[in-house]
Amino acid sequence: MRWPSASVGTLCNMARRIIIFLTAGLLAGAILSAQSSGARSVRWVGVEAPAVDAGRLIRRFPRGSKLVLVGSGGKRDRTVLNLPFFAVRDPEVSFDGKQILFSAQRKADSRWQVWTLKADGTGLRQLTHGRDNCLHPLYLAEGAIAYTGESVRGRAQIYVRTASAATQPITFGPGDFRLEDVLHDGRLLVSAGWPLRAPGLVQRSRQLYVLHPDGSGLRVLRDVTHTGTRNTEAAEIAAGTLVFRGQQPGRAATLWELRAGAVRALPLGIETGSLYWPRPFENGWVVASQRRGSRYLPVMFHPRTHRVRPLLRGDGVAGSLVEVVRLQAHAAPLVYPSILQWLNLPLYRMGEGQLLCLNSRLSMNPRAVAAAAVRVRILGRSSHGSETLGTAPVASDGSFYVQVAADRAIRFQLLDAADRVLREQRSWIWVRPDEQHACTGCHESEALAPPNRWPLILRRKRIPYVIGGPAATAAGAPAARTQGGGKRTGVPRRSKTGASRRTVSMLKPAAQRGTRKQCSVTLCRRMPPMPPGSGASPVQGAEQ
Repeated sequence: MRWPSASVGTLCNMARRIIIFLTAGLLAGAILSAQSSGARSVRWVGVEAPAVDAGRLIRRFPRGSKLVLVGSGGKRDRTVLNLPFFAVRDPEVSFDGKQILFSAQRKADSRWQVWTLKADGTGLRQLTHGRDNCLHPLYLAEGAIAYTGESVRGRAQIYVRTASAATQPITFGPGDFRLEDVLHDGRLLVSAGWPLRAPGLVQRSRQLYVLHPDGSGLRVLRDVTHTGTRNTEAAEIAAGTLVFRGQQPGRAATLWELRAGAVRALPLGIETGSLYWPRPFENGWVVASQRRGSRYLPVMFHPRTHRVRPLLRGDGVAGSLVEVVRLQAHAAPLVYPSILQWLNLPLYRMGEGQLLCLNSRLSMNPRAVAAAAVRVRILGRSSHGSETLGTAPVASDGSFYVQVAADRAIRFQLLDAADRVLREQRSWIWVRPDEQHACTGCHESEALAPPNRWPLILRRKRIPYVIGGPAATAAGAPAARTQGGGKRTGVPRRSKTGASRRTVSMLKPAAQRGTRKQCSVTLCRRMPPMPPGSGASPVQGAEQ
């Protein structure tokens, strides 16, 4: 039988199309296979445990836990690191993706200490050897780490270990401090009881605070939630945007989001109450552990859409898998240079700091009697409670300026002419050596600029009233400062040999500044020459 020539041509065209279609299918399959292989190459490090007590800090894993490497391939893509520990927790990946930082305890009754090892499970090394429990370590810039140190009495402070292995505390007041995250701008995000009082006195609420890696600049992170909310497990998921777990009195816990530039946080919904330990992922997604009965399994959560989907394929986890972080390189936080270690000015003794309050009358419960305040009493925390360190005058606008011992918890009392207490600060604060800290009042809003006015206390005296120093009087009068030939001077000037100079730069009154109504009031200083090899920029330090 003979086929028509037209039919033969049609068959040939059909055959060519079939061959092209099959070739394209094979290529697409190869591409999808490669993509699937790439997805399986994504690795995660987490904590696998038979039992998890999410509400406890020290005894979170009562039956022990293991550090595991997992991928999206399910049970076959899971590696348990062979480490000589009863329990591990808080894994953190280095910025280059080659190291894993974590806390571990050798036995069930051992202290938690900070360890590090390579991503392939080798090179185990212990970083801390303290008597306290060292928890939740995080990488800082320039080879340093920060962690929470909790004593056997349950009192927790924040510590920093530098690249040279020197360890020092950076918080000094009560309040049960816990390290939460390192922000992109270089500051530390911590949580503590509100107000900052001794453990046991305030356990109903926790607030989020920020401070510099050297312990200076402690401030409340805006007015993020309602009074009485316990805020914990906070993480920065994007520059300036935070997600944390908050629980209001009488309500179930849920996740909250504080967006960049927002004054207050917003709850993400009651359905997120089963999500714990949020960590940033990519494209707006957040990695967390979801509670399913008595188990916790990793999921991905989107704050905008509230979508929740499994993080890993299959169920290859024995027990629970929590505190999951991606094992890859990621951006390091910005360097926050400190001036506390190398600055040596002749006017102010090292080991002291300055506090400028623009208006001590600002309070949550304002009273007209506060206008009668003429002095401020500074109290220092001691073993028996508190002790009086001295007093300083309060200007008619409520401003005062004092110099106090560094690294010591203090608080203030406003007094009238008869030394009666008109108002008392309940929480404790501190200053670091040579820190200059300014505020507009005890309860000012961190999201709003203070009024643009010149504090009267600086018109009366440009140097602070020394409190508790050997040269201070019982009334807290400033010690006489002399420079060269006994001539008294308020500000030392830079000599030809490069001697340092400090200036207190304040904003001019509104009448002298045109139409600008508001701006921040800060204390500034000129920087002396940097020591060789310090690595910090004087310009960067001055901009802080």
